[in-house]
Amino acid sequence: FPKTIFNVANFGLEDPHVIALSEALTVNDIIEKIDLGDNRIRQQGCLALAVALESNERVQMLNLSNNEIAHGGPATMTPQMMESFKATGRLKNLSGGKHLLPWWLQERILVEELWFPEEEENDEAKEEAGKTEEKPKNVVVPIAMWAMKRLLANTKHLKFLALANNDIGDFGIGYLCAGLLHNSSLDTLDLRGNKISDKGGVKIAEVLRENDTLENLDLSWNYLSFGGLVAIAEALKANSTIKNLQLSWNAIGKQGAIAIADAMKVSQSLEVLNLSNNKIEGKEPWEALIEAIRVCRLQSLSLTDNPLSHSMADKLWEVMGAQLVDAKDKEVNPLDMDRLMQRYKVVINHASIKNFEYKGLEDLKHGYEASGGRAAEEEAAQTAVEEAKAGQKEGKRDGKKTKK
Repeated sequence: FPKTIFNVANFGLEDPHVIALSEALTVNDIIEKIDLGDNRIRQQGCLALAVALESNERVQMLNLSNNEIAHGGPATMTPQMMESFKATGRLKNLSGGKHLLPWWLQERILVEELWFPEEEENDEAKEEAGKTEEKPKNVVVPIAMWAMKRLLANTKHLKFLALANNDIGDFGIGYLCAGLLHNSSLDTLDLRGNKISDKGGVKIAEVLRENDTLENLDLSWNYLSFGGLVAIAEALKANSTIKNLQLSWNAIGKQGAIAIADAMKVSQSLEVLNLSNNKIEGKEPWEALIEAIRVCRLQSLSLTDNPLSHSMADKLWEVMGAQLVDAKDKEVNPLDMDRLMQRYKVVINHASIKNFEYKGLEDLKHGYEASGGRAAEEEAAQTAVEEAKAGQKEGKRDGKKTKK
């Protein structure tokens, strides 16, 4: 069969619908791509889907973006349920869910070990505080991410997973990363807009150091700052597979940018890097980035909407032959440094950085080169400056004559 896409995006699906769909997927061997984006899928729907896909050898792509996976309340395990779970290896009904788990799902939820990252965090917090309190009697389990951990650890077929805009947070990311450490199939992971902060960034860095299949990772629109970005940058130095890393709309800042620049110099695999809207400002981070651009292997670098001074813009121009592109009109104007400081994109035109992000820019580039390129523009600009000076002198003469 040709690749079959099951597209029910934006259908208003909720957990009961997805649980029914999941049961069908346990026996379906045709569908390869599933798009469930923009629905209202919560914890138990995601649990059912992940468990069903563990035994499915056909599905390669799963899109769960823009759902409510982190909502619906994480399930709570009572002490009795915990003991039963440890004894039988079976997870029955969890409190906190709107619907009871169907029999087929209960029978399939089998695990060899329990791993709850919050237990580790509680221990560390208590040790730091010098407390000896007993552990909470009830264990809170984000069952959606717990199931995703199992899926990622066991699947040999899933290559694409999109979980964007689900508010997963650091807690859920801990489970997800635990599965990724044992995954050998996934090459694309979309985690945009999931409230991932530095704690989650450190977990992701652990994955980047160990995983050898992931090529495309989107961490845009999260809360990553210095701690998380430095950990990720260090991991990139050891990683040999990541080609496309999206980090726009975080808070990389000064030290984070310097760390990323160091990783750019070393990385042998990174081809596309997006650092847009990251509060990168000041002399040191820009100098580090410019120096990295001299030697890196990147094909595309996005630096949109990061404050850039005139002096740094001049250096950027020297090193890369930067072209300023108006995102609205797509007009090439490489000499206008004032606009470079505003909300526009620096598109790199360099021996090793050559990819243009906006459609139609290749035509603009060819037209620009055909008209004489930078030399012609500089000559035209110089002529314009001389004409402007001549006009000013003429204006002064006219003014003097008028006064007389």
